[in-house]
Amino acid sequence: AGRPDVILIDAVQTNDSPGRFVELALEDFLAEESPNLLHHADIRKTLAVTYLMGCAPRRVKIFGVVPVNISGGNELSDEVRRQVPVAVSAIIRALTNSRS
Repeated sequence: AGRPDVILIDAVQTNDSPGRFVELALEDFLAEESPNLLHHADIRKTLAVTYLMGCAPRRVKIFGVVPVNISGGNELSDEVRRQVPVAVSAIIRALTNSRS
């Protein structure tokens, strides 16, 4: 009770096609071959600390788009850019649902 929901948004490396929008749950990161968040966030270690401290989130939802390449830079590829409206809609829906 009183624990927050956590929503993470990042580029996500999975076996999906580049440019694909993905919605993941914490359980997806507990598997042997789990997806990778590409900005060096070790979700498993971070959440383990929250459990040890007694402040683990109620739910964790991860949203991302599979990048076309991971060479760095600030520009979105066309494939990723096309998924931005899809991602925004999903995130708004998740935020709305987390309040209920």
